[in-house]
Parts: sequence; structure tokens; C-alpha cells
Amino acid sequence: MKLAVTGCNGSVGTRVVLAALAQGHTVVGVDNAPIPNVLSELLPAHEATFAFHTADLTDYQAALKLLKDCDAVVHLAAVRTPADYAVVAHNT
Repeated sequence: MKLAVTGCNGSVGTRVVLAALAQGHTVVGVDNAPIPNVLSELLPAHEATFAFHTADLTDYQAALKLLKDCDAVVHLAAVRTPADYAVVAHNT
């Protein structure tokens, strides 16, 4: 199964990517931050089953392009500590 994991660089997202790859899934990791060392170390061993993309998912066209052909989405992207939670959470 081809999974998209949004927020793949976070503490939960990283674990979900690792578990999905261990179970034989293909993973499209999406985050707005650069790839962390934990995931970048996976790239050589999983280049056929793991692709990382830096993207802002509030860009509708970018999100559609990245999620195309995925069988499922594990949506973990979030604003970790917004200053004004109500406004930031609503707008994203």
C-alpha cells in the first residue's frame, strides 16, 4: 500500500514512517521542515519505498500533487505550539 504521512518529521510521524516501512508499505513523507537525520539515514536503504517532500500543505495544488496515487493518508501535520491557538489552528 502507498501511504502519505503528513508531518513525517515529528515525533509521532517519524515512528509511523518507520513502522510502515517495516511492514512493507511505500511511504511518501511530507513536512514543511527539512528531513531529520533519523529519516535521512533511511533514504539509501529505502530509496524505492520512501520519498520525502518538503511542502506546505496549505498550498492546495501542492497537496493534491503529493497525495496523488496514494492509497491512504496518515495526517499528522500540525502547528506544534502556536502563539494564538484558535486563530492558527483554524487557519491551517
